Amino acid sequence: MLFTTPVEKTKVNIRTMSQNEDEELYFAYGSNLDAERMKKRKAYFTKREAAKLTGFRFEFSKRMKLPGVGVGNIVPSPQSMVHGILYTLEKGGLNKLDVFENTSEGQYKREIVKVQTADGVFEEATTYIATENYYQSGLKPEKWYLAHLLAGEEFLPLHYYKFLKDFETYD
Repeated sequence: MLFTTPVEKTKVNIRTMSQNEDEELYFAYGSNLDAERMKKRKAYFTKREAAKLTGFRFEFSKRMKLPGVGVGNIVPSPQSMVHGILYTLEKGGLNKLDVFENTSEGQYKREIVKVQTADGVFEEATTYIATENYYQSGLKPEKWYLAHLLAGEEFLPLHYYKFLKDFETYD
């Protein structure tokens, strides 16, 4: 299932990464929409807010060990938009997330993206994108994984929450 939203034109106020050297900006679109998951991963945050990323679409296309099962990923798609959460992490938070995103094994890689917050401000933030070796289309999430995404409901537009909730699961 693909979800596309027309790209909106809005005011442009760009802030480059965090202006505070003790903070890191991170855009979450997958299981890290769940604040409790972030805390368990010790990626402590001082702020979280709704944000959207234009020019990408969300998919369950990061391959897992179990055949047919995938987790969240984003792929370039000019007319699409991904909704998520912009976290302001304490310094070192991204390094903690790297362990869970398996960057050393080459499963995900860090990318800098420009997201827009609900108040119209554009922010440069780090996100994770599946590497080519772990990309596979046509995958389905497991219910427990999808529940982590749905935990971010308060930060997602209703139509996007329904888009996620309606995904067919593997189990």
